[in-house]
Amino acid sequence: MPDLFTPGERLRYFAGAFFRSVSHFARSLGYSRPGSLYDYFSNVKQPGILFQDRFLRIGGNPAWLRYGTGDMFADNDAGRELRKRFGAPSPDPSPCLISYHIQGSGSDEELFLLMNSVFFKMRARDRVASEVLQMYKQVLDNIRHEITRMEADRDVLARVTGKFDDRTS
Repeated sequence: MPDLFTPGERLRYFAGAFFRSVSHFARSLGYSRPGSLYDYFSNVKQPGILFQDRFLRIGGNPAWLRYGTGDMFADNDAGRELRKRFGAPSPDPSPCLISYHIQGSGSDEELFLLMNSVFFKMRARDRVASEVLQMYKQVLDNIRHEITRMEADRDVLARVTGKFDDRTS
């Protein structure tokens, strides 16, 4: 399997490896148009609880989708069917983070998925904050450069004005 660093890359890989087309994959997830998945494929949107539940129902492991950890296939009938159909090896017996099955409002699993979602958003916020800080530093450097250039221009202007004043007096 190739290195898949983002949820979008993992989702594209899963769709391409186990479904006939993006349209078939979208319909399997309950979307009427394949374009509905574009934001997920391009990492504009991150898979939330509902998307993860849909992904689980078609045989994908939400922890693998979001974080790249654990087995690609869900530990449910759909996941075992995908594994068998495509001849994928069985996972090692090491446990996953949690058995993903949303049982209803307020379940432990739903709370866990919500906490994962919040954690992911916090990591994304920190990444954005660091990018903003880099841009802020760049803006400050540009301002310092402009001030230095303006001071040099002022010195040149003062010398020219001084020479002009000397000639007129």
